[in-house]
Amino acid sequence: MSEAEIRRAGPDDADQVGTLAERVYRQGGWADERYSKLLLDGRSRIEEATVFVAVAGGVIVGTVTLGRPGTRFANMARAGGAEVRMLAVDEAARGQGIASLLMDACEGLARDEGFAALVLSTAVSRRWGRGCGSASARRSRRCRR
Repeated sequence: MSEAEIRRAGPDDADQVGTLAERVYRQGGWADERYSKLLLDGRSRIEEATVFVAVAGGVIVGTVTLGRPGTRFANMARAGGAEVRMLAVDEAARGQGIASLLMDACEGLARDEGFAALVLSTAVSRRWGRGCGSASARRSRRCRR
């Protein structure tokens, strides 16, 4: 795969952005039906937040959303901060530093726009939660680190 170019997503990218994010999150076990609908809606993210894409060989292989405080794409960020969400890299493109490039784009924009903080929105994987994520499971011998 060729080196990825990072750029802001435009309206023509909305379907690819949504499809990629939803597929990656669903395959990872991180999206239920409700969240899948939000992930598939690339158009709203592009209109209401800043979405970066990684393009390699003419195909979008990664995406990330930078939400601003007071919007529906910033659940954790406080005033003066921005929130990174919905980071997704196609399985075939992993291990090439694409997620790092997308994060660098978010950090650069946040710095350029004068945000005091950048928050990364994450969630515990459902698979991990069934394994060692619950309090009772963490007390078990197999989940101790």
